[in-house]
Amino acid sequence: MINLLIILLYAIGNQFQISLIGSMSISDIGVLLFFIYLPTNRKLVDKLIKDKDIIHISLLYLALFIAQLVSETILGNTFANCAKSVAVTILSFLKFIFLWLLITRKEGNIKWLLLFTCIATTLFKDSNQIETAGITDLENMGFMKFYLAPLVSDFIVLATLYFNKRTNYLLFIIGGIVLVSMGARSSGLILLLTGLIAIFILSLKEINKFILITRGIFLTLSCYVLYVCYVNAVLSGIITTGNSGQTKLQKNPYNPIEALFMGRSESASSFAAISDSPWIGKGSWAYDRRYKYNILIARARGEHLDKNQLATNGIPSHSVILGYGVNNGVFAMIIITLIIVYFCHKGIKSLSRDNPYLYLIIYCIISLVWNSLFSPTSHFRYSFPEVFVYCFFSYK
Repeated sequence: MINLLIILLYAIGNQFQISLIGSMSISDIGVLLFFIYLPTNRKLVDKLIKDKDIIHISLLYLALFIAQLVSETILGNTFANCAKSVAVTILSFLKFIFLWLLITRKEGNIKWLLLFTCIATTLFKDSNQIETAGITDLENMGFMKFYLAPLVSDFIVLATLYFNKRTNYLLFIIGGIVLVSMGARSSGLILLLTGLIAIFILSLKEINKFILITRGIFLTLSCYVLYVCYVNAVLSGIITTGNSGQTKLQKNPYNPIEALFMGRSESASSFAAISDSPWIGKGSWAYDRRYKYNILIARARGEHLDKNQLATNGIPSHSVILGYGVNNGVFAMIIITLIIVYFCHKGIKSLSRDNPYLYLIIYCIISLVWNSLFSPTSHFRYSFPEVFVYCFFSYK
C-alpha cells in the first residue's frame, strides 16, 4: 500500500513545477530528499552496489557529469547556467535509481506507475514539457502535439499491459494513423511503428538472417506506402492540420528524408555549432550573438530570418544528443549516446513473443531513439528516466 502511495504522489508531483535551479517538479524535490535518506538504509545500498549493471550505468553518468563540469569551467560559464546544465544530468540519474528501487519492490508496480502517470496527466495536464506553454484548447496544435497525443499513446500502451491480446497491435496501428491525420506526426509515427514491429516479432517462430532481411524490407516498404498515403492526403487537402504546410513546401514531398530535414532543421545548426567548438562546446544557454545558427535554420526551411520573431537568442538545438554536443562538446555527446544505447540494447535483448511488456518496450525503444535525435535536452531529465527503468526492468 505504501508503494502505491509513493507512486501516486510521484506521478502527481511530476505535474507541478517550482522555480529552483531553473524549473523543478515537486517529485524532483521528493527524489532529492529520498537520496538524503538512502545512505541510512543498508539493504537498499547493498542492492545497488552489488548490481554490476547499476555500477556500469553510474559510471557512465559520472563521466557525463565530469565532462559537463570540465566544459563549463573552461568556458567560464555563469554558475546559474552551469547549475541548470548539470542538474539535468543529476536528476536524470537520481530519478532512474529511485524508480528502479521502487519498481523492483514488486513487479506490478510497473503497471501502477504508468496508470498513475496517465491519470495525473489527465487531471493536472503535463506541465513538465517546456513546449506546452499556452495549450488550452483543441484549436491550438500545441494541445494536440504535447498533451493529447502523448496521453492517448500512454493509454494505448497501458491497455496492452492489462489486456494482453495478440491483436493489440491494431490499437497502435489505428491510433497511429488517427494521430498522424490529426497533425501529431511524431506521436502517430511512434505508435504506428510500434504496431508494425510487434507484428514482426509476434510472427517470428525462429530468427535467421533471411527472415530478418525479408521482413525488414517488407516493414520498410509498408512504412513508405503509408507515408505516400499521408502525402497524398495532404496534397489533396484531406489533411490540413499540424505541419502539413511543410509537406507542401518540399521540392519532393514523397522524399521522407527531405521531410525529416525540413521538420527538424535545427540539426543543421547543431552540427555547425559543434564543428565550431567540438571539444568543449559552446556552454549551456549560450547566445547566438550574430544569429549565425538561426540563419542556418531559416535557410534550411527556405525562409528569411525575422529576428523580431525569435523567442530567444540562444543556439537552437532540438536534440538530446546534439544538444549535449552543442553545450559541452563531443565527449559529452559520446557519453550520453552510450547511455542511451545501453538502455536501448537492454530493451532490445528483452524482446520476445512471450514478454508481457512487449508493446511497452517496443514503444519505449522507438520513443527513446526518436526523442534522443529530435527532442530538447530536457527530455533526458523528464521522460527518459521512466523509459530507462521500463527497458532495464524488462531485461532484468
